Amino acid sequence: MDVWFDEAKAGTLSQDDGGTLSFSYNRDYLVRKEPRAISFSMPLQEEPQTDRVVRPFFSGLLPDEGARQRLAGALGISSGNTFGLLEVIGGECSGALSLYPAGQTPPAPNDDGVESLGKERLEEIIGRLRDRPLLGGEEGVRLSLAGAQDKIAVCVEGETIGLAKGGRPTTHILKPFIQALEGTVEN
Repeated sequence: MDVWFDEAKAGTLSQDDGGTLSFSYNRDYLVRKEPRAISFSMPLQEEPQTDRVVRPFFSGLLPDEGARQRLAGALGISSGNTFGLLEVIGGECSGALSLYPAGQTPPAPNDDGVESLGKERLEEIIGRLRDRPLLGGEEGVRLSLAGAQDKIAVCVEGETIGLAKGGRPTTHILKPFIQALEGTVEN
Protein backbone atom coordinates (compact mmCIF):
# COMPACT_ATOMS: atom_id res chain seq x y z
CA MET A 1 0.00 0.00 0.00
CA ASP A 2 1.09 3.55 -0.62
CA VAL A 3 1.42 5.63 2.54
CA TRP A 4 0.52 9.30 2.16
CA PHE A 5 1.65 11.91 4.68
CA ASP A 6 -0.51 14.99 4.25
CA GLU A 7 -0.59 15.37 0.45
CA ALA A 8 2.74 13.65 -0.31
CA LYS A 9 3.35 9.99 -1.05
CA ALA A 10 5.83 9.22 1.72
CA GLY A 11 6.45 5.53 1.10
CA THR A 12 5.16 2.00 0.78
CA LEU A 13 3.90 -0.44 3.40
CA SER A 14 4.51 -4.02 2.27
CA GLN A 15 3.73 -7.48 3.59
CA ASP A 16 5.58 -10.58 2.40
CA ASP A 17 4.13 -14.08 2.06
CA GLY A 18 5.06 -14.86 5.68
CA GLY A 19 3.14 -11.83 7.00
CA THR A 20 6.25 -9.74 7.78
CA LEU A 21 5.69 -6.01 7.37
CA SER A 22 8.15 -3.45 6.07
CA PHE A 23 8.00 0.23 5.24
CA SER A 24 10.19 2.06 2.74
CA TYR A 25 10.30 5.79 2.18
CA ASN A 26 10.00 6.85 -1.48
CA ARG A 27 13.18 8.26 -2.91
CA ASP A 28 11.28 11.30 -4.27
CA TYR A 29 9.93 11.95 -0.79
CA LEU A 30 13.39 11.72 0.79
CA VAL A 31 14.90 14.28 -1.58
CA ARG A 32 12.09 16.82 -1.41
CA LYS A 33 12.55 20.04 0.54
CA GLU A 34 12.21 19.33 4.27
CA PRO A 35 10.80 15.78 4.29
CA ARG A 36 9.36 14.63 7.63
CA ALA A 37 9.46 11.17 9.15
CA ILE A 38 6.02 9.58 9.55
CA SER A 39 7.09 8.51 13.05
CA PHE A 40 10.00 9.10 15.42
CA SER A 41 10.42 5.32 15.44
CA MET A 42 10.90 5.31 11.65
CA PRO A 43 13.49 7.96 10.80
CA LEU A 44 14.07 9.13 7.25
CA GLN A 45 16.34 6.61 5.51
CA GLU A 46 16.67 4.77 2.21
CA GLU A 47 16.82 1.30 3.79
CA PRO A 48 13.45 -0.36 4.50
CA GLN A 49 12.14 -0.22 8.06
CA THR A 50 11.75 -3.67 9.61
CA ASP A 51 8.72 -5.46 11.02
CA ARG A 52 10.01 -4.87 14.56
CA VAL A 53 9.27 -1.11 14.27
CA VAL A 54 6.72 -1.09 11.45
CA ARG A 55 4.15 -3.47 12.98
CA PRO A 56 3.67 -1.58 16.29
CA PHE A 57 3.37 1.77 14.53
CA PHE A 58 0.83 0.68 11.91
CA SER A 59 -1.07 -1.52 14.40
CA GLY A 60 -1.42 1.61 16.50
CA LEU A 61 -3.53 3.18 13.74
CA LEU A 62 -6.20 0.51 14.28
CA PRO A 63 -8.83 0.23 17.01
CA ASP A 64 -7.85 -1.49 20.25
CA GLU A 65 -8.76 -4.91 21.61
CA GLY A 66 -12.52 -5.55 21.59
CA ALA A 67 -13.28 -2.99 18.89
CA ARG A 68 -10.57 -4.51 16.67
CA GLN A 69 -11.91 -8.03 17.23
CA ARG A 70 -15.47 -6.95 16.40
CA LEU A 71 -14.26 -5.07 13.31
CA ALA A 72 -12.15 -8.02 12.14
CA GLY A 73 -15.07 -10.40 12.67
CA ALA A 74 -17.41 -8.15 10.66
CA LEU A 75 -14.86 -8.01 7.83
CA GLY A 76 -13.86 -11.68 7.94
CA ILE A 77 -10.20 -10.79 8.60
CA SER A 78 -7.98 -11.94 11.47
CA SER A 79 -7.68 -9.28 14.17
CA GLY A 80 -3.91 -9.80 14.03
CA ASN A 81 -3.76 -9.01 10.30
CA THR A 82 -2.70 -5.36 10.48
CA PHE A 83 -2.05 -5.11 6.74
CA GLY A 84 -5.41 -6.66 5.81
CA LEU A 85 -7.36 -4.42 8.17
CA LEU A 86 -5.59 -1.29 6.93
CA GLU A 87 -6.29 -2.32 3.33
CA VAL A 88 -10.01 -2.07 4.10
CA ILE A 89 -10.19 0.88 6.52
CA GLY A 90 -6.89 2.79 6.22
CA GLY A 91 -7.99 5.55 3.85
CA GLU A 92 -8.28 8.18 6.57
CA CYS A 93 -6.30 7.59 9.75
CA SER A 94 -6.31 10.05 12.60
CA GLY A 95 -3.53 12.52 11.99
CA ALA A 96 -1.96 13.10 8.61
CA LEU A 97 -1.59 9.53 7.30
CA SER A 98 -3.65 7.83 4.60
CA LEU A 99 -3.08 4.36 3.14
CA TYR A 100 -4.21 3.46 -0.38
CA PRO A 101 -3.66 0.61 -2.81
CA ALA A 102 -0.46 1.12 -4.83
CA GLY A 103 -0.96 3.77 -7.48
CA GLN A 104 -4.20 5.17 -6.05
CA THR A 105 -4.17 8.75 -4.78
CA PRO A 106 -6.21 10.18 -1.91
CA PRO A 107 -9.15 12.40 -2.81
CA ALA A 108 -8.59 16.14 -2.69
CA PRO A 109 -9.78 17.70 0.59
CA ASN A 110 -12.42 19.63 -1.32
CA ASP A 111 -13.87 16.55 -3.10
CA ASP A 112 -17.58 16.13 -2.61
CA GLY A 113 -17.13 12.73 -0.97
CA VAL A 114 -19.49 13.46 1.90
CA GLU A 115 -22.93 11.94 2.57
CA SER A 116 -25.06 14.48 4.44
CA LEU A 117 -26.65 12.81 7.44
CA GLY A 118 -30.14 13.59 8.57
CA LYS A 119 -31.20 12.74 12.11
CA GLU A 120 -32.51 9.24 11.26
CA ARG A 121 -29.43 8.25 9.23
CA LEU A 122 -27.09 9.56 11.94
CA GLU A 123 -28.97 7.57 14.60
CA GLU A 124 -28.80 4.47 12.36
CA ILE A 125 -25.02 4.83 11.93
CA ILE A 126 -24.40 5.37 15.63
CA GLY A 127 -26.57 2.33 16.39
CA ARG A 128 -24.52 0.17 13.99
CA LEU A 129 -21.12 1.04 15.49
CA ARG A 130 -21.31 -1.67 18.16
CA ASP A 131 -21.65 -4.40 15.51
CA ARG A 132 -19.49 -2.76 12.83
CA PRO A 133 -16.85 -0.50 14.43
CA LEU A 134 -15.89 2.49 12.28
CA LEU A 135 -18.49 1.23 9.75
CA GLY A 136 -15.68 -0.98 8.44
CA GLY A 137 -16.57 -2.50 5.10
CA GLU A 138 -19.38 -0.08 4.30
CA GLU A 139 -19.22 1.09 0.70
CA GLY A 140 -16.86 4.05 0.38
CA VAL A 141 -16.04 4.37 4.10
CA ARG A 142 -12.30 3.93 4.76
CA LEU A 143 -11.28 5.34 8.12
CA SER A 144 -9.29 4.06 11.03
CA LEU A 145 -9.19 5.49 14.53
CA ALA A 146 -7.19 4.06 17.41
CA GLY A 147 -8.69 3.42 20.81
CA ALA A 148 -11.11 1.01 22.44
CA GLN A 149 -14.28 3.14 22.35
CA ASP A 150 -16.70 2.92 19.43
CA LYS A 151 -16.54 6.06 17.31
CA ILE A 152 -17.02 7.49 13.86
CA ALA A 153 -15.24 10.37 12.15
CA VAL A 154 -17.45 12.86 10.34
CA CYS A 155 -17.28 16.15 8.48
CA VAL A 156 -19.05 19.06 10.12
CA GLU A 157 -19.77 22.07 7.94
CA GLY A 158 -22.01 24.65 9.57
CA GLU A 159 -25.06 22.79 10.90
CA THR A 160 -24.52 19.78 8.61
CA ILE A 161 -22.94 16.53 9.77
CA GLY A 162 -21.63 14.33 6.97
CA LEU A 163 -20.12 10.88 6.59
CA ALA A 164 -16.81 11.04 4.70
CA LYS A 165 -16.51 8.66 1.77
CA GLY A 166 -13.46 7.50 -0.15
CA GLY A 167 -11.02 8.54 2.55
CA ARG A 168 -11.94 12.22 2.45
CA PRO A 169 -10.43 14.05 5.45
CA THR A 170 -12.76 14.47 8.41
CA THR A 171 -13.20 17.25 10.95
CA HIS A 172 -14.79 15.71 14.06
CA ILE A 173 -15.09 12.41 15.93
CA LEU A 174 -18.43 11.29 17.37
CA LYS A 175 -18.30 8.86 20.29
CA PRO A 176 -21.53 7.31 21.53
CA PHE A 177 -21.91 6.37 25.19
CA ILE A 178 -20.02 3.35 26.48
CA GLN A 179 -22.43 0.69 27.68
CA ALA A 180 -22.35 0.21 31.47
CA LEU A 181 -20.39 3.45 32.04
CA GLU A 182 -22.60 6.38 32.89
CA GLY A 183 -21.39 9.85 32.04
CA THR A 184 -19.11 8.91 29.15
CA VAL A 185 -20.84 11.29 26.73
CA GLU A 186 -20.52 14.18 29.18
CA ASN A 187 -16.86 13.36 29.82
